[in-house]
Amino acid sequence: MRKYNVTVDPGGMVRYPDGVLGWALEQMGVKPQNMTAGEAVMLNDIGLAGAKDAYDIYKTAIHDAENVFGGAGLTDGRSGALRHVYWNAMLANRFGP
Repeated sequence: MRKYNVTVDPGGMVRYPDGVLGWALEQMGVKPQNMTAGEAVMLNDIGLAGAKDAYDIYKTAIHDAENVFGGAGLTDGRSGALRHVYWNAMLANRFGP
């Protein structure tokens, strides 16, 4: 956390989705992910369809970053940077600031 100058989420890390929402999303092809508790709360707040849209946006960002950089450095470096910027721009476009 110190390396990236971010604070620890007070709720820690969770596996999302879970429970009934998790079952419904898994039926729609959403695979569970590790994320901060705060991120999980935001996904719960946008509901089933919104969480599915957010997952689809996530997959699009990964796919496009892999295509631009040939799969190199997906989790770090230029490909990771493109993925995060593109992902956040698409999320803001879909859900607002």
